[in-house]
Amino acid sequence: MSLSPEEYREHLATTAVRAGFSFDESQVVLPQSREFHFGRMRFHYLDWGNKNLPTIVFLHGGALTAHTWDLVCLALRLVTRAHALPVISGWPSKRASCSLSMVTTSPRLALLM
Repeated sequence: MSLSPEEYREHLATTAVRAGFSFDESQVVLPQSREFHFGRMRFHYLDWGNKNLPTIVFLHGGALTAHTWDLVCLALRLVTRAHALPVISGWPSKRASCSLSMVTTSPRLALLM
């Protein structure tokens, strides 16, 4: 995302209001940008939340990004630790020999849990 952290926080706050969410200013936080490795592949993801809470993983499809889930993850961050993975940047869908079936995706996702 090409926004500065301040612009990103303001964007989240504004978008949340438009979507009907009511957040205290202190509740509008930014996700941590993280990565994990599976074999020789590197996966980037956004981590919203607290290590002590149950984890939920959000994937997207098509031409969307991990930021597709920003408002959902922001709204859920007090009750769950949300991870938003982008399919395009580093996800094996760019490789014809890789599959995104549950059989091949599950081991990769298990690394996040």
